[in-house]
Amino acid sequence: MPDILSAFILGLSLAVPVGPICLAIVKKGISNGFFPALFVGIGAILADVCFMIIIYFGLTQIIFMTPVQISLYLFGSTLLIYLGIESINKRKTALSRSSSLSTSVFASFWTGLSIALFNPINLMFWFGIFGSTLAELTSEQSSSFLIYAIFLFLGILVWNISLSFLASFFGQFLSRSLLPILNVIAGLCLLAFGFHFVLKLAEILF
Repeated sequence: MPDILSAFILGLSLAVPVGPICLAIVKKGISNGFFPALFVGIGAILADVCFMIIIYFGLTQIIFMTPVQISLYLFGSTLLIYLGIESINKRKTALSRSSSLSTSVFASFWTGLSIALFNPINLMFWFGIFGSTLAELTSEQSSSFLIYAIFLFLGILVWNISLSFLASFFGQFLSRSLLPILNVIAGLCLLAFGFHFVLKLAEILF
């Protein structure tokens, strides 16, 4: 039971810190509603599953190879800058929620997956802070590792559902004049993360 509880708490602690994923979930929840916001989180969880598999098979060192680091910072910064600019440019569309739920959900899923896969912050959490904890479990029975992983992702999912609900719920009560402002703020935050990754990329290259 303590291991299961610690896995759940570990999942929450991985998901709670404010970053590009949380910003994308909040932005989608306010602009498009609960399910598009939730599918941003589900896309991010799929990326996390990939990271878990890498850790399980002992391939962590690949992530820290210089060419891989360059690629991650390059794609991550490009993606976040693009999403930031898009959020600012489309601020007026925040006045009405998307009528095409299926399209919005599909786009949200790929947004969450892409941000998580190419987000160096996310990678540092998995392979730096949490990687050692998870790596220790690989020496135990595979069933124990699987149970631990399930409850870890359950913690992440609970946070994503909660954040999606809160963003969607309060988004309904925001004034029409405030929604574009929030879109701009979210866009600027995404740009800040993107340019931060650009600086990290410059440090590696030069």
